[in-house]
Amino acid sequence: MKSWHPICDDIAKKFWPGPVTLVLEKENTVSDLITSGLPTVGIRIPKSNVAREFISKLNVPVAAPSANLFKKISPTCALHVSDVFSPDDVFVLDDGPCEVGIESTIIKVNEGNLEILRPGLVSGTALQEIATKHGFNIIYTKNTDVHAPGMLEEHYMPTKPLQVVCSASFDEAKEKYKNTETYWFTLSDRPEMAARELYQKMREACEMNHPDCSLWLHSNHLDEELWKGIIDRLKKASTQFIK
Repeated sequence: MKSWHPICDDIAKKFWPGPVTLVLEKENTVSDLITSGLPTVGIRIPKSNVAREFISKLNVPVAAPSANLFKKISPTCALHVSDVFSPDDVFVLDDGPCEVGIESTIIKVNEGNLEILRPGLVSGTALQEIATKHGFNIIYTKNTDVHAPGMLEEHYMPTKPLQVVCSASFDEAKEKYKNTETYWFTLSDRPEMAARELYQKMREACEMNHPDCSLWLHSNHLDEELWKGIIDRLKKASTQFIK
C-alpha cells in the first residue's frame, strides 16, 4: 500500500485480526475491478479462524465483498447467506454466527487524521491512545463521497419498511408512530449485544405477518459513542428515523 503509515502498524497490532478496515491508497497492482475504480482499497484481517485458515491456504490476498445482495440486510450466520444465494453461486464456509454482528469500523489514514468513514464497535475512544502517540486527530467523516459500499445512504435494508422511533419510553414511541398494524421490536441496552442481534431481529421482524416493522430505540443511545455504528446502520436501513 502506498500510504501505509507507522500508525497503521499500531492499529493492526491492537485490532487485527478483528473488525477494523483500513482504507489506504492502492498500488497499481491492485485491480480497479476490486476497488470499483477508486484510488483506495480497504484491507482487514478477519477474526474468524476458518476465514484465516482459508486465506493462509490460498497464500494470496482475497478480494471479499459482503455476502449480501446490494443494499440489502447483512448476513450474520451461514444460513442467511444460503437463504439468499444459490449453491451454484456460492460455497459457504460456516464458522458459526458473527461475534460482532455489525460490519467493521472503516478508518482512512489521511494527513494527520484518522478519519472514521463508517463507525463500528471499535470506537474513536478505543483509537485515541494510538492517535495521540502519532500526533493524529480522530474525526468522524462528514464527507458524502463514497469510499466504501457501507457509506451509501441506503444500505442494510430489510424486506419490509422499517421505522426507527427514538424516545425515552416504549409508550412514547407508540405515540410518535401511531400505526397499530406495525410489528414492534427492540434491542438489548448493551451495545455489544445490540450489534450482535440487530440484523437477526430485523429478519425476524420481516417474517411476521405485518405490513411493516418498527424498532424502538431509547433516545439516550443517540449520544453514546458505542452506539454510533448501530445507529449508522439503522439510519441507512430504515424508511423513517423518527426522533
